[in-house]
Amino acid sequence: MRFQSGFAVRAERVAMETRAIERPTSVQQVLAPAGWSDAQIEAWLDWVEAAGFTTPMSGDWLNGGVDAWAERLAATGVA
Repeated sequence: MRFQSGFAVRAERVAMETRAIERPTSVQQVLAPAGWSDAQIEAWLDWVEAAGFTTPMSGDWLNGGVDAWAERLAATGVA
């Protein structure tokens, strides 16, 4: 049985923009939702770093953090 998700359609409508975010060692160019503040983006990047994702991060949103989080979440569901 296949379920339709309403999230994919909503994700396509999120306005994204590239932002220069100051990190501890450098300034990074980050693709993030346009409505997010710099503090929200920094908090997400800090959380991704602290979570210690073992897979190489790929993807565009938040320097690949969204994809790494989704992969870990899916692996937890499979296990």
